[in-house]
Amino acid sequence: MISTSCYLDFLKFCLHPDVPIPKSVKTMDWNGLYDFAIQQGVVGIMQIGLNKLGKVEENPMPIHVLATWIGHWQSLEAVHKERLAYIHEIVEQFKSDGYRVCLLKGEGVSRMYPSPWLRNVGDVDLWFDGNRQDIIRYVKDISPNSEIKYMHSKVSGPGGVLIEIHYTPTCKNDFYSDHILQQYINSHKEEQMQNLALLPDGGGYVCVPTDSFNRILLMSHMMAHFISEGAGLNLLVDYFYLLQRGFTKAEQSADIVTLKRTGMLKFAQGVMWIEQNILGLQREFLLTKPDESVGKILLNEILAGGSYGKYDSRYNFSKHHSALSLLRQEMRRNIRFVALFPNEVISRPLFKLWHRSWQLYYNHYKR
Repeated sequence: MISTSCYLDFLKFCLHPDVPIPKSVKTMDWNGLYDFAIQQGVVGIMQIGLNKLGKVEENPMPIHVLATWIGHWQSLEAVHKERLAYIHEIVEQFKSDGYRVCLLKGEGVSRMYPSPWLRNVGDVDLWFDGNRQDIIRYVKDISPNSEIKYMHSKVSGPGGVLIEIHYTPTCKNDFYSDHILQQYINSHKEEQMQNLALLPDGGGYVCVPTDSFNRILLMSHMMAHFISEGAGLNLLVDYFYLLQRGFTKAEQSADIVTLKRTGMLKFAQGVMWIEQNILGLQREFLLTKPDESVGKILLNEILAGGSYGKYDSRYNFSKHHSALSLLRQEMRRNIRFVALFPNEVISRPLFKLWHRSWQLYYNHYKR
């Protein structure tokens, strides 16, 4: 954590217009900062800080490093614009096929950023309104070789863009917590399917989750990745901009009840510590009381593993490994979190075994 403190200070500088230039820029390892930004999925947002910074006389950034940053930013903007045009097209296609669709995460969340081009680009996540079995049949009709999962199916769009067609936007390992979460999702589905928003750059109108729904969805998404493989600071930055949009006391109280009932409250308290102490979120935007001990554990894991755990040298979650080998590694990694999130950690191997059986049924037998 000590070796990355200057990078974290710079990230906070990027997130706040009024934060003074960090003293550490005078000795900043610019190559190290770029590598950190890549690993944590925050290359785009660093543009704000580097633009504010200007030229550092005592420690100028090498031209080739600056050129690498600029190239990455230009690529991000180009991909975002291409993706936005594509999203509007496929949403209209799915609507004409009889499905209401809500855009999750990704381009929907990028609207909250100072510029939508500053967020990393990922898959296109679309939540379909309909019966799971009907949606699976539809997916098999348009993409017969798609892998069917409990939460979503992946289909390949033009240019190799992956589209995740969700029957539900998120889920939990613990079956009881998931039951409560799915009740919450179903009770708020209609509102999400009617919440139209204008996408940037003439991307047209699509439905996106409300801020209230996103506060639960993105927390669940973050926790799911943390337990299954790892989470990067990019997800914390998403949540930072979401919380900055504000909420009422009544909404806060309702969210805390939902987080507690779905087994996410302690995780959320750790996230709030990071949001406040590392990213500099103001106290009035904290959703729950911060928990320093949980927050430091989460932060250390985030810094060690990077975005989705892809840079964690302690483990190898390569898809080339067998399912049993991956499960053993997951259990070895997660045993350290049993005391913090017992239901999710203990249920993880049980959920994977159940999910494998469910997949076999839907992929091979439920034709």
